[in-house]
Amino acid sequence: MPFNQNYDPNQSARPNMNLFMSLVNRLRLTWRLMLDGRVPIFLKVIPFAPIAYLLWPIDLLPDLFPFLGQVDDLGMFIVGMEAFIALAPRHVVQEHQAELEAGSAAGSSRQQARPRRTSNDVIDGDWRRVK
Repeated sequence: MPFNQNYDPNQSARPNMNLFMSLVNRLRLTWRLMLDGRVPIFLKVIPFAPIAYLLWPIDLLPDLFPFLGQVDDLGMFIVGMEAFIALAPRHVVQEHQAELEAGSAAGSSRQQARPRRTSNDVIDGDWRRVK
């Protein structure tokens, strides 16, 4: 009798793109919160704490172990990012999440806001060389 009756070998071979996109979206949210003036400055130190962990001579899982040594470093970055998001003001986080979701549903907001250039666009002006 198999351990997991719902096991599908084909499904486990496919990369989990939702996990990757979720991480990318959390990074975008963290970046937006870092730039937002409504988030207290002392909270903005939290995402940089994992850098101190990387520079610290003591490591939870030494990098001597293949793969595991790097996973704990990555885990510290994720924990720092999630702690920052959790401690940021809830209404600010929700506002940025809504904007990110709206932007991903309608395409890139930068591309929509920028007018398209045509071949008839001309910039006319005088110039001079300054030495």
